[in-house]
Amino acid sequence: MNKPNQKGLIHTFPLLIVVAAVGVISFLLISSTLPLNGLFGVLNQKPASQAQMMMGATKDDCKINNIASTEMMAFCDQFIMPATGAQRGRGGDLDISRWSFARLTSDINPTQGAFNTFPAVNAQFCRINKTLVADNDSFFCGLEFNEPNHWMEAFNDNGNYVMDSARITQPFDFSGRTGVISFNVDAHTLGEHDIWPEVWITDEPMQAPHLDHPGTHQFPKNGVGFIMNGAPCGSTTFDGKHNALRNISVFKNYVQSDLGTSFNCFTTEPDMANHFEIHISQNIIEFWGSDKDGTNFKKRDTFNVNLPFTRGYLHFQHAQYNAAKDGPTNTGTFHWHGLGFDGPVIPADRTYQVPDSLTKNGTGVNTAYGTPLSYTYNNVNLSNVKQAYLSLNTYFFDNTQAIDYTINGTTHTYTNPAPTGWQWGYVTIPLNLAELKTESNVVKIATTGSCHFSCTPIANIDLDLVLNDNAPFTKFVNPPVPCVTPYPGYTAAPCDGVMPPSTPIPSMTPMPSMGSCPKGPLGDINCDGFINLFDYSTLVSNFGKPGNASQGDLNGDGLVNLFDYSTLVSNFGK
Repeated sequence: MNKPNQKGLIHTFPLLIVVAAVGVISFLLISSTLPLNGLFGVLNQKPASQAQMMMGATKDDCKINNIASTEMMAFCDQFIMPATGAQRGRGGDLDISRWSFARLTSDINPTQGAFNTFPAVNAQFCRINKTLVADNDSFFCGLEFNEPNHWMEAFNDNGNYVMDSARITQPFDFSGRTGVISFNVDAHTLGEHDIWPEVWITDEPMQAPHLDHPGTHQFPKNGVGFIMNGAPCGSTTFDGKHNALRNISVFKNYVQSDLGTSFNCFTTEPDMANHFEIHISQNIIEFWGSDKDGTNFKKRDTFNVNLPFTRGYLHFQHAQYNAAKDGPTNTGTFHWHGLGFDGPVIPADRTYQVPDSLTKNGTGVNTAYGTPLSYTYNNVNLSNVKQAYLSLNTYFFDNTQAIDYTINGTTHTYTNPAPTGWQWGYVTIPLNLAELKTESNVVKIATTGSCHFSCTPIANIDLDLVLNDNAPFTKFVNPPVPCVTPYPGYTAAPCDGVMPPSTPIPSMTPMPSMGSCPKGPLGDINCDGFINLFDYSTLVSNFGKPGNASQGDLNGDGLVNLFDYSTLVSNFGK
């Protein structure tokens, strides 16, 4: 896979060296006065109201004890800027330098061309619907509707058991302390035949840990999972307006122990995020949660545990089982805001990810591959690596579960230590670093021996490199959440980032635009032939306002917003 795009924002001009030097010096002087991430610091960050300060700011913040703590977190993603170019992968708008994304479904039958088939989905795209196909079914939206961007993912289960899982590539360490995991999601459900969210922590960078539901058998070697579909809350009726933590599952060397909960209910509603925190040490876990509007935040459950690990990987999941059986539709969507954790900043793993196969099947696509498969990982950086893994999902059709894997010509056999046939499982193989090479590495995966029914399908294939704790690493910093601009009919206070459900949706018909200078590079707002500080200043001064091309509206949607800012930054110096 390609390395993350390290393209700088400022390029050397071949002409007018003196003028360019003055411009660059001025730019650096200005940037040096900005908080943390330079350019982004000048965006209009909304001031916290008294209510926001009391309540812990907004659903887009990462929080500790429901108090906004984004800058204090070891990791926090507010999903402000979608990934572009080489940073996109299986997770669509999620950045592959921070996330590894996996999809699994029980819709698999290689003899009929079904290799982990995901149909097209009529997804809720913030406040409208769009027909999407993987990998575009994992996406950011918000700014189009004058609300902050957030992450959404959706799928059509087509009567099957389906799940997706987003793993943070940066390890979470809670050794000798109580760590805090913070997340915000509209955690609605109608029970086990609907949709529900889950959160998992595993000691290895495995793909998609999960319970033994139809078509999946994703037990981690060591881990803990939080299953959030305790909807009846002690009654006999699932109303879709309440939910609770049903249980947590603790795994020690593949052995499962389930810990029941008190079914302490919280209210839910689609697109109304609950705030949750998991406070975890090796011996005690506390599960905290709010109601659908962020209020009534309190401790819901406490568990005594004895975890066999104190460092691991976080997975945020959407699970769904033939949702039309208990709900109105087979299509499910969750809105995720502000996911993160506190603690020491551990360097993120370098993950080199095989794209989904995306071969057409009916209205949708297959995402898995058949075996044998050969793939070349390009631009591999082995500096400061202490451990390497080959991590993937496998679907074995019998209980004799083994694969042959070849690393740059050297072949090994891996046998699944927890076999179960006719299920998705996972493989996380520690690799010999001496067999890996800087730059290109050829990996081949094949079914061991003869194939029963069909050779083993595989999916979600990563080369995962774990770095030394002291390896050079730059902590990801979110750009400030931009202040959104009210439009006619918007009744909430300006810049609160919340659009009431009763507010009419504005017309979303962008007009084509090439900036104010159609023959020049996109971003040359003042038509001087360069994209420089003068253009930057114009855009920033109009940021968050209605405008035209001469005021910084580069994509023709009638607003000067983060899309225009991203375009200008990408072309700065041209």
